[in-house]
Amino acid sequence: MGIDANVDAVCEAHQQRAQFGCDKYNTTTEREDFTTMDWVQHAQEEAMDGAVYLERLKTEVAIVGDVLIEVADEIQDTHKTASWRLRELASRMTGKAVKP
Repeated sequence: MGIDANVDAVCEAHQQRAQFGCDKYNTTTEREDFTTMDWVQHAQEEAMDGAVYLERLKTEVAIVGDVLIEVADEIQDTHKTASWRLRELASRMTGKAVKP
């Protein structure tokens, strides 16, 4: 393992993705049939896809955070510690301030 487990995980994912691409398309990014503009276009399309995926994840995280807040509200009277822990989790997930 390297210095940072997250970096290691990304490197491993890159290797797996490269193998997948090689198996599926029978080529690598070392191919020479793309022009510079082809690569720019491809990168732009990939970046746009990534932005769409991130937007979806933001929506899902917000929904989960809102549900956690609702659950915390429901249990607040009987289980104050659990309620506060749920509120903290929701706040971390969504970036929203939660009431004590």
